[in-house]
Amino acid sequence: MLTRTMKWLGRAGLALALTLSLTGFAFAAPSSPQTSSATADVNIVRGTVQAVGSNSLTVLAVGGQTTTVVWNDQTLCVIWGIGATAADSQPACARIQVGDFVRAIGDRAGDTLNARRIFASTAPLHDRDRVSGTVQAVGDHTLTLLTVAGETLTVAWNNSTVCLIVGRGAEDSQSACADIQVGDHIRAIGERVGSIFNAKRIVAHVPSQERGRGRVLGTVQAVSGTNLTVAKSDSGTMTVVWADKTVCMFVGKGNPRTQGPCSLIQVGDHVMAVGMLNGDTLTATRIAVHTAPRPRTTSPNK
Repeated sequence: MLTRTMKWLGRAGLALALTLSLTGFAFAAPSSPQTSSATADVNIVRGTVQAVGSNSLTVLAVGGQTTTVVWNDQTLCVIWGIGATAADSQPACARIQVGDFVRAIGDRAGDTLNARRIFASTAPLHDRDRVSGTVQAVGDHTLTLLTVAGETLTVAWNNSTVCLIVGRGAEDSQSACADIQVGDHIRAIGERVGSIFNAKRIVAHVPSQERGRGRVLGTVQAVSGTNLTVAKSDSGTMTVVWADKTVCMFVGKGNPRTQGPCSLIQVGDHVMAVGMLNGDTLTATRIAVHTAPRPRTTSPNK
């Protein structure tokens, strides 16, 4: 009996010793502060390049802070977009330009980020890769363009530029860029350098007045029967006339697109109407309506 008791106590002591040992290990297991501090210095900067130095970039971050991103021979740079070709003999980081959007990862020291990796894309589409607007003047291999953002740009083209003119002539076909005229609406794809946009492709749309059909975009100022007085988004006003066959689609805050009677259009609604144009009057075949906020009404069931 004594022998059995001694064996049981021996086993219990061994179990207790193992438990204490494992418990001590568990308390000691959490990683030391060095691990977290090693990653605390790693930082990410996202923003647009404002200036370029010999081995540095001044980046205006999305939050409005300006950071100097420094790169060296060990920095990995990946560039997407126009101008990033394999045949370029420059180091990848040296090809980053003002206006490019970058995401840099590295170690921060104050307002400076020593970059380990930089991912860059050529300037955002609305700023660099594509531009659209109305032609204000035509020069020798140049077009003076008033963009949809209200900026004036010079669009330059050459013999390699592909131009397509829609609406002038019997059919749409590839045309000479020299056939683009004042008043045409164009969309150009290429590369921007300052106020010059070097176009690779240009699609020009002839003004609707020349084609007998048109489009009106603006805000409803007055409603009289089937007539809508619309303040156009560019300038001036136009009368939009709808009929029983006109298709009206309504979109409101939080509501899906639904078709409804055009008589529901009210002052303040934003509309885009498509149809036949005659002077300052457009007879609409389709109207897309973004409804203005409506006053709340009490449900009859309440």
